[in-house]
Amino acid sequence: MKSAVENLTATRVKLNVEVPFEELKPSIDAAYKTVASQIQVPGFRKGKVPSKLIDQRVGRATSWKRPSMMA
Repeated sequence: MKSAVENLTATRVKLNVEVPFEELKPSIDAAYKTVASQIQVPGFRKGKVPSKLIDQRVGRATSWKRPSMMA
């Protein structure tokens, strides 16, 4: 993970953080698993909903909120 701090003014800074996908993938997978266990989609058992369908039903932003909190 790379990070950089840039001073904008005396009271403000800009923080840039780069996280490789490989480092974030386990958290993303765990978030999709959590969301899959909470929603019911016709034709799928609870917890067995594919991630693409989760993105369509609840949106990617909803699914990705959890990994950002976990990382």
